[in-house]
Amino acid sequence: MTEKPRPDNRLVQIPPDPASITSFVETSIRPGSSVMLAFSEATMSIFLDRTGDWTITLGLSTKNSRMSSLAGQLEELGFFRATEDEGTVYFLWTSALLGLLDTKHYAEEKLLAALTILQRNTPLCYIS
Repeated sequence: MTEKPRPDNRLVQIPPDPASITSFVETSIRPGSSVMLAFSEATMSIFLDRTGDWTITLGLSTKNSRMSSLAGQLEELGFFRATEDEGTVYFLWTSALLGLLDTKHYAEEKLLAALTILQRNTPLCYIS
């Protein structure tokens, strides 16, 4: 019997600035794969399908006091509120709605802008 290769799930330390994260995603993702990033108050998943469409999903806790502010900023970027499940609201952006062939540039812009919003709205934590 042949074993299926297991996905490579590992913790990777990357600098916290949005440009470094965007660079990390670009070097890590291949068609048909995804990258998931976890932040203190959010999760982000970036998926590149085999046809070249990019999908970015952001999950925000409903307990986040800045939820309405974050939601408004994400909607201005073109994300839409997709669903809510177990205390998490998911926002979605996909290049499939653009109808363009080369969407990598647009996906990188949206990813960088969304990361900047998350970073700008995260309070500094000196004691954990």
